[in-house]
Amino acid sequence: MRRLCRVVEDCGEGMSNRAERRRQERAMRKGDAVYQVKRADIEALHQRAIDECTLYVLPRCIYASMEVLRTKFGFGAVRMKRFVDAVFNTYDCVDKQHVTLDEVAEAIEREIGVAIRRNDRGGFHAEEGKK
Repeated sequence: MRRLCRVVEDCGEGMSNRAERRRQERAMRKGDAVYQVKRADIEALHQRAIDECTLYVLPRCIYASMEVLRTKFGFGAVRMKRFVDAVFNTYDCVDKQHVTLDEVAEAIEREIGVAIRRNDRGGFHAEEGKK
Protein backbone atom coordinates (compact mmCIF):
# COMPACT_ATOMS: atom_id res chain seq x y z
CA MET A 1 0.00 0.00 0.00
CA ARG A 2 1.46 3.32 -1.02
CA ARG A 3 1.20 6.05 1.56
CA LEU A 4 1.41 9.72 0.83
CA CYS A 5 2.45 12.18 3.45
CA ARG A 6 1.60 15.84 3.19
CA VAL A 7 3.30 18.18 5.62
CA VAL A 8 0.91 20.85 6.79
CA GLU A 9 2.24 23.93 8.54
CA ASP A 10 0.57 25.16 11.71
CA CYS A 11 -0.76 28.23 9.88
CA GLY A 12 -4.11 26.64 8.99
CA GLU A 13 -3.34 25.11 5.61
CA GLY A 14 -4.90 21.89 6.86
CA MET A 15 -8.33 22.91 5.63
CA SER A 16 -9.21 20.99 2.49
CA ASN A 17 -11.56 22.18 -0.17
CA ARG A 18 -14.31 19.93 -1.53
CA ALA A 19 -12.26 18.59 -4.46
CA GLU A 20 -9.33 17.79 -2.20
CA ARG A 21 -11.57 15.92 0.28
CA ARG A 22 -13.07 13.87 -2.59
CA ARG A 23 -9.60 13.05 -3.92
CA GLN A 24 -8.57 11.86 -0.45
CA GLU A 25 -11.72 9.77 -0.08
CA ARG A 26 -11.11 8.10 -3.47
CA ALA A 27 -7.50 7.42 -2.55
CA MET A 28 -8.57 5.82 0.73
CA ARG A 29 -11.10 3.60 -1.06
CA LYS A 30 -8.36 2.45 -3.43
CA GLY A 31 -6.08 1.67 -0.53
CA ASP A 32 -3.77 4.64 -1.05
CA ALA A 33 -4.16 6.40 2.27
CA VAL A 34 -3.33 10.09 2.45
CA TYR A 35 -2.03 11.43 5.75
CA GLN A 36 -1.65 15.03 6.81
CA VAL A 37 1.13 15.51 9.33
CA LYS A 38 2.25 18.71 10.97
CA ARG A 39 5.93 19.56 10.90
CA ALA A 40 5.91 19.66 14.73
CA ASP A 41 4.66 16.04 14.78
CA ILE A 42 7.48 14.95 12.47
CA GLU A 43 10.04 16.72 14.65
CA ALA A 44 8.57 15.12 17.78
CA LEU A 45 8.76 11.68 16.15
CA HIS A 46 12.38 12.34 15.16
CA GLN A 47 13.26 13.37 18.73
CA ARG A 48 11.50 10.28 20.09
CA ALA A 49 13.62 8.05 17.81
CA ILE A 50 16.80 9.76 19.01
CA ASP A 51 15.75 9.38 22.64
CA GLU A 52 14.93 5.70 22.14
CA CYS A 53 18.31 5.09 20.54
CA THR A 54 20.11 6.93 23.34
CA LEU A 55 18.19 5.26 26.16
CA TYR A 56 17.94 1.73 24.76
CA VAL A 57 20.26 0.91 21.86
CA LEU A 58 23.47 2.61 23.02
CA PRO A 59 23.57 0.94 26.47
CA ARG A 60 22.82 -2.47 24.88
CA CYS A 61 25.78 -2.05 22.50
CA ILE A 62 28.02 -1.17 25.41
CA TYR A 63 26.75 -4.19 27.37
CA ALA A 64 27.68 -6.40 24.41
CA SER A 65 31.18 -4.90 24.42
CA MET A 66 31.41 -5.42 28.17
CA GLU A 67 30.47 -9.08 27.80
CA VAL A 68 33.31 -9.62 25.34
CA LEU A 69 35.78 -7.76 27.53
CA ARG A 70 34.74 -9.86 30.53
CA THR A 71 34.65 -13.29 28.91
CA LYS A 72 37.44 -13.03 26.32
CA PHE A 73 39.87 -10.61 27.97
CA GLY A 74 39.23 -11.07 31.68
CA PHE A 75 38.17 -7.53 32.52
CA GLY A 76 37.00 -7.10 36.10
CA ALA A 77 34.90 -4.40 37.71
CA VAL A 78 37.62 -1.73 37.89
CA ARG A 79 38.78 -1.95 34.28
CA MET A 80 35.17 -2.37 33.09
CA LYS A 81 34.12 0.86 34.84
CA ARG A 82 37.08 2.71 33.32
CA PHE A 83 36.13 1.34 29.87
CA VAL A 84 32.46 2.38 30.21
CA ASP A 85 33.40 5.84 31.50
CA ALA A 86 35.79 6.31 28.56
CA VAL A 87 33.11 5.22 26.04
CA PHE A 88 30.56 7.63 27.49
CA ASN A 89 33.20 10.37 27.52
CA THR A 90 33.75 9.79 23.79
CA TYR A 91 29.99 9.91 23.13
CA ASP A 92 29.79 13.09 25.20
CA CYS A 93 32.46 14.66 22.95
CA VAL A 94 30.43 13.60 19.91
CA ASP A 95 27.24 15.00 21.45
CA LYS A 96 28.99 18.34 22.10
CA GLN A 97 30.23 18.26 18.48
CA HIS A 98 33.93 18.33 19.40
CA VAL A 99 34.43 15.30 17.17
CA THR A 100 32.26 13.15 14.88
CA LEU A 101 31.93 9.37 14.93
CA ASP A 102 33.38 9.34 11.41
CA GLU A 103 36.48 11.13 12.71
CA VAL A 104 36.78 8.60 15.55
CA ALA A 105 36.54 5.72 13.04
CA GLU A 106 39.11 7.32 10.73
CA ALA A 107 41.52 7.84 13.63
CA ILE A 108 41.22 4.18 14.71
CA GLU A 109 41.77 2.97 11.15
CA ARG A 110 44.73 5.29 10.66
CA GLU A 111 46.43 4.84 14.05
CA ILE A 112 45.74 1.17 14.78
CA GLY A 113 45.16 -0.23 11.32
CA VAL A 114 41.87 -2.01 12.07
CA ALA A 115 38.63 -1.17 10.28
CA ILE A 116 35.07 -2.46 10.60
CA ARG A 117 33.73 -3.66 7.24
CA ARG A 118 30.60 -5.42 5.98
CA ASN A 119 31.02 -9.07 5.10
CA ASP A 120 29.33 -11.10 2.36
CA ARG A 121 26.59 -12.33 4.70
CA GLY A 122 25.44 -8.80 5.56
CA GLY A 123 27.17 -8.69 8.95
CA PHE A 124 30.37 -7.00 10.00
CA HIS A 125 33.95 -8.00 10.73
CA ALA A 126 37.22 -6.36 11.74
CA GLU A 127 39.72 -6.05 8.92
CA GLU A 128 43.40 -5.30 9.32
CA GLY A 129 44.81 -2.68 7.07
CA LYS A 130 47.88 -0.52 6.92
CA LYS A 131 48.92 1.71 9.80
